[in-house]
Amino acid sequence: MLSRLTLERRLLQGALQLPALALRPLKGRSVRLDGQRLDDRAQILIRLLAQNQIAPQNLDPYTARKRYRRMIEVMDPLAPQCERVMHRDIPRPDGSLMNARLYTPYGPKRPPLIVFFHGGGFVIGSLGTHDAFCRSLAVASDAAVLSVDYRLSPENAFPAAFDDAMTAFDWACDHASALGVDPTRIGVCGDSAGATLAFHVVYQRRGAALPSRYLLFYPATDFTGCGLDGEPHPSRALFSDGFLLTGGLLDWFKAQAFPRADLRDPRISPLLIEDLKGCAPGRIITAGFDPLRDEGEAMVARLRAAGCSTCHRRHGDLYHSFIDATRLIPRAHEAVTESGHWMRSALLAGL
Repeated sequence: MLSRLTLERRLLQGALQLPALALRPLKGRSVRLDGQRLDDRAQILIRLLAQNQIAPQNLDPYTARKRYRRMIEVMDPLAPQCERVMHRDIPRPDGSLMNARLYTPYGPKRPPLIVFFHGGGFVIGSLGTHDAFCRSLAVASDAAVLSVDYRLSPENAFPAAFDDAMTAFDWACDHASALGVDPTRIGVCGDSAGATLAFHVVYQRRGAALPSRYLLFYPATDFTGCGLDGEPHPSRALFSDGFLLTGGLLDWFKAQAFPRADLRDPRISPLLIEDLKGCAPGRIITAGFDPLRDEGEAMVARLRAAGCSTCHRRHGDLYHSFIDATRLIPRAHEAVTESGHWMRSALLAGL
């Protein structure tokens, strides 16, 4: 007898793997907004997943984490085989240990290293929810990936996650030989809230040799929602409902993670940093149907204005958190692979 998880996976995969013509009855009218057209399979997946969403006002952190973990299990993202996957303990200054997971791809003997911070609004997400993505990134980039289990809110008050990000990155640099990686080619990567943490590392180490490169997937760069000029980012309203990451959910994450913090703090809202000069070269990925789209692209503009080498790629047909859907949406798999290939080339160029 099939388990409920297996049954849910087969039903979801069966629906999303139908040929294009057969998708039409499931999809309905195409979603077009702001000059963009949502990918057909993304549209169906969002509709199916939205049926099990809970209104943010009824959420608690435990329930949110459990449901997110279950959603990833059902979606079953592509998880390529790595040569080794090993646990690592990273000591904090107070003597406690931070969990981490090292993914080493087949191939190079001393590969570059990417220190990765998972998304989840600083509240949900874990080593497990992003295991498949880390495997995909390691394979596509030919780099080892160190996934960091930083402290989550609300149990751990701000700036615990940011402190953990710096501790983990500095530890990785100091222990590159023990990790079996090239100490001259170490980058950072993150998605969503994890991208905010990754950029925190980049900014704190501006002007230094490391990190040599960074890769951010749909970063949260402005928790004020209004930018330097005080005007709301249009994408916040355009995509506030119907694309999984809603305006209400963003507000819930903010309330859990930063209940007493100044949202203009440069760690929380790096878009508001006055001087960005000296940041390492990097690449920022945005999704067309994402309330965070415009603040991510505003960050690209600000970095370029500061003289920082910054690549940008908008996947106009995808939505926030598309890295979780690599098995179900071919375009999501292409986007992840493309970004990994960019990171491989960028880390090599850093020699």
